[in-house]
Amino acid sequence: MRELSIEVIGSASPEGNHTYNISLAKKRASALCDYFRLPANTGIKTVIHNPASESSWPQLRYAEFRASFFPSKISDDNASVNDGNPDKNKNDISHTDGPPTISDDSSPNLQTDNKPENTPPPTISSSNSTRGPLHIIAGTNLLYDAALIPNIGIGICLNNRYTLWADWMYAWWSNRDKRKYWRIYGGDIEVRIQLGHGRSENPFSGHRIGAYASILTYDIQAGRSHTGIMGDKFNYAAGISYGYSLPISSRLNLDFSIGIGYMWGKYMKQHLVDTHDVWQSTHNRSWFGPTKAEIGLSWLIGDGNINTKSTRGDRK
Repeated sequence: MRELSIEVIGSASPEGNHTYNISLAKKRASALCDYFRLPANTGIKTVIHNPASESSWPQLRYAEFRASFFPSKISDDNASVNDGNPDKNKNDISHTDGPPTISDDSSPNLQTDNKPENTPPPTISSSNSTRGPLHIIAGTNLLYDAALIPNIGIGICLNNRYTLWADWMYAWWSNRDKRKYWRIYGGDIEVRIQLGHGRSENPFSGHRIGAYASILTYDIQAGRSHTGIMGDKFNYAAGISYGYSLPISSRLNLDFSIGIGYMWGKYMKQHLVDTHDVWQSTHNRSWFGPTKAEIGLSWLIGDGNINTKSTRGDRK
């Protein structure tokens, strides 16, 4: 007795986002399974051809299946599983007339062309793989910039859904004679979870939620006749956030977010007497509500880390 083994392979050309390419290759393989009504347990593999010349990319977008017979583990008196000739016990039919392929349009279109000759060796990934090139994003909060507080943030995509983000701000203005201090520095760290990629396949775009913690100190006074406030060492905050990243070009996103949480710490009030800032009182800060807001501009960094619009069918 012989059993039939079926393997389906979906392929994608190397341009664009690696994670998206794996998903696209898997969709091509699944479409071939649906077309031939193959069993649900059919083995699926994804192939990303890399490197490859740009002129060969259209030919690298295909799907194929390979079927072969092998001896069954179960035998009886009427069935022989080994007649001494291995070639007769395994019938590989994947190359009889070239593997059937699916073109890039949304409906399967069977072809009999073999894969192009001189194609570089493909990189084979498992269908459930989410690893790809390191994706980094750098950004600035325009609200802080408008308040004359330079700031920068860096985010690293841990996989297709989770992002680790950290930012830092620093402003140390003085104008000491007129006592218009505007001294502030601090930062926060946040873990973000993408809820969907919106208008782009890039993992940094679309809706997200997050959990953050921040630290901040300051020394603010608006002139000689005003009472100033100064953070007693650091103030702290922690909470949850919601945000949305809107792609505005292949490498730029416009970010909106707000955070709700709890802020605590101590601060001091001071007043100018002659040429000295004199302490007046110390207060505890305890606040629950909005503790974070952002209208930001972010830049996608890294090879393949671009906004790729999702289109109908399997086209990129």
